[in-house]
Amino acid sequence: MEEDKLKDIFKDFNPDLSSDNDFMSRLERSMDAVEIVKRQNAEIHRRSKRAIAIAALAGFVAGVVMTILQPHICKWLGDIDLTISIPSVTTVAIDPALVGWIAAAAISTIIAYNTYEIASLRLSARQQPA
Repeated sequence: MEEDKLKDIFKDFNPDLSSDNDFMSRLERSMDAVEIVKRQNAEIHRRSKRAIAIAALAGFVAGVVMTILQPHICKWLGDIDLTISIPSVTTVAIDPALVGWIAAAAISTIIAYNTYEIASLRLSARQQPA
C-alpha cells in the first residue's frame, strides 16, 4: 500500500540532469572559492600573529620602563594621602607601592592593547589593494 503511494508520488518526478561539463565547471568554481577563502584566512592568521608579537614587545618594553620608574611613582604617590575613612569602621591606609604597581601594570596593559590595535590596522592596510 505505502509502496504504491510512494510510486505515485515519484512517477512524475523527472529531474533535469546537467551535463558533466556543467557539473565540473561548477565544482571547479566552488573549489577555487574555497581556496581563496583558505588563503585569506591564512593571511589574516599571519597578520594577527605579527600584531601579537609587536604588542607583546611593546608591553614588555613598557613594563621595563614602568619598573625602572617605580621608585619615582611610589615617591609621588607617597606624597598623596591614600586613606579610606568609612564610618563605624577603622581607617584603612592604602600602600602607595601597591597602587604604583597596579598603575604600572595597567599602563603596560593599555600600551600593549593599543599597540596590537594599531599594528593590526597598519598590517591590514598594507595588504589592501589600492
